[in-house]
Amino acid sequence: MSKILKFNRLFIFSEKQQKCFYCEFKDGINIIHGANTSGKSTLIQTLLYMFGINDVKRYLDSIYTSDFILR
Repeated sequence: MSKILKFNRLFIFSEKQQKCFYCEFKDGINIIHGANTSGKSTLIQTLLYMFGINDVKRYLDSIYTSDFILR
């Protein structure tokens, strides 16, 4: 049996830092691009964390200490 998980949008908000990030994903393939240190890997690690499949905490130290909301 095949299952498909669609992730439509991501909203991250930090009340402490007064910053937010919002992104909508389209059907099909979504390409994430940007310069080095722009947050591509952090975005992927955040998605894994939200699904409960990230078992490597050291990659998310900044997320655990930022006190932000993921939706």
